[in-house]
Amino acid sequence: PVFEQYISKFPEGEWLDEAYFQGGISLFGMEDYVAASNRFSLVIERFPESGVYPNACSMRGDLAGAQGHLEEAIADYTRAIAAAKVLKNVKQATYATFQMADVYEAWAEAEEEEALAQEKHQELVTIVQDYLDTWEAEADIAKALFWIGKTKIQQGLIDEAVATYLNAIIRFGSDVLQDGVDMMIAELVKVSSIWLGVDAQ
Repeated sequence: PVFEQYISKFPEGEWLDEAYFQGGISLFGMEDYVAASNRFSLVIERFPESGVYPNACSMRGDLAGAQGHLEEAIADYTRAIAAAKVLKNVKQATYATFQMADVYEAWAEAEEEEALAQEKHQELVTIVQDYLDTWEAEADIAKALFWIGKTKIQQGLIDEAVATYLNAIIRFGSDVLQDGVDMMIAELVKVSSIWLGVDAQ
């Protein structure tokens, strides 16, 4: 009601974009997903240069992905990433990139044709690599390398995946902010027990 009151009272207000977006977040929290998606769509259509535009795209992408609308989710995350670059906001780009990686992984697993599954895996690697190239030291490097290694495993490139994980663990293992290291260690244990011989383990 507070956000609705602001929208009604200040139809040209400075915080109108925020009011619409936060109203959408509130609707999402109340599990009214259709109304939340409509609210995020309104923000996307009316406020393309707003600081909350990438967040609205990502939230609508999350809702689309949860409903199995994978192409729509990818399109929204792509918009979010492009806008985050313009706004120079690495957090917004990071969220959208790794949510999109989740969608590509689900899409690859659902593909019955091996060639199409591999295509989705390659698209995943491409978007994560683009994220690393764009944001460099600001990026969540360990998490990005975790995704690249995980995808190499899916592509059957086990030695490359192991090398990616080991190098990243050595490079970023002492940085508590690089939480992808924890995921890599767990994945490396699993990879070594399944695919590697005793000497390699």
